[in-house]
Amino acid sequence: MAVSIKKAYFDTLSGQIHYRYVIPATDTPKKEIPCVFLHMSATSSQHYEKMLVLYAERGYSVWAPDMPGFGNSYDPETKPESTRWYIDVFWEFFEGMGLVAPGKKFHVFGHHSGAALACEMAVIYPEYIESVCLAGPAIMTRDQQLNMFAKLNKPFNEPKVDGSHLLATWNFIKSSGEDLAYRHQEVLAHIRAWKGRLEIYSCVFNQYFWGLFESIDLSGMGKGKGGRIMTMCARDDVLWDYYHYVGELRNDVKIVECQGGNYSPWRDAHNVSKMHWNFIEEL
Repeated sequence: MAVSIKKAYFDTLSGQIHYRYVIPATDTPKKEIPCVFLHMSATSSQHYEKMLVLYAERGYSVWAPDMPGFGNSYDPETKPESTRWYIDVFWEFFEGMGLVAPGKKFHVFGHHSGAALACEMAVIYPEYIESVCLAGPAIMTRDQQLNMFAKLNKPFNEPKVDGSHLLATWNFIKSSGEDLAYRHQEVLAHIRAWKGRLEIYSCVFNQYFWGLFESIDLSGMGKGKGGRIMTMCARDDVLWDYYHYVGELRNDVKIVECQGGNYSPWRDAHNVSKMHWNFIEEL
């Protein structure tokens, strides 16, 4: 039976979260622990569609919500103050989906901004996280954070009467590869999330990712002893120059290299999925 991605909405206290999910076909042997995918900015859960199908075919139940300000989720009424704000919204969604309950756990996979949220989530709620995979983790010094934030914190595609923001977005997405349909998909996502992109960046680049990463303890054995952490990054990812910090900060992390630049969950979906499966299925 062909895998079909479902789309739906969940009402949080602050607005509707749009999400994609797949429950494996009845004739597919089921994996016990589901997987949750958190997207980067300024895309949406659509960025994970290839991976959702692959995981469901392997027997995983998978869930991928759109961040507030992205995709088809609601826009925050006021500017979020921190990454914790996004985590609280997502946690309300996870509870509503039955993913969070006594004795239940899930694997969380986060990409770029989603990796920042996944890392902090693993620190706050280790009892519910079976493993964490950080794809393109923005682990850097404070000076490096400020320098990158200064480069990215520009409303380059804020809507303009003459429509010039549309071409600006098209040019910005050229690094997504030669797949014209995918580039079009990403352009639409970035146009929609022009404001959400700035909101999440103001939180992510003020998050102490470095310290949070050091603090992850999913095994209860203390830093450096339990593992259950995986990272991946492509050499042509904007965050590759900082990837060396992962191994310098911890010795219990599965560190791998993927392909696809800033868009690895789509452009390198099969390889990314396979490396992640190999990791979580050996825990």
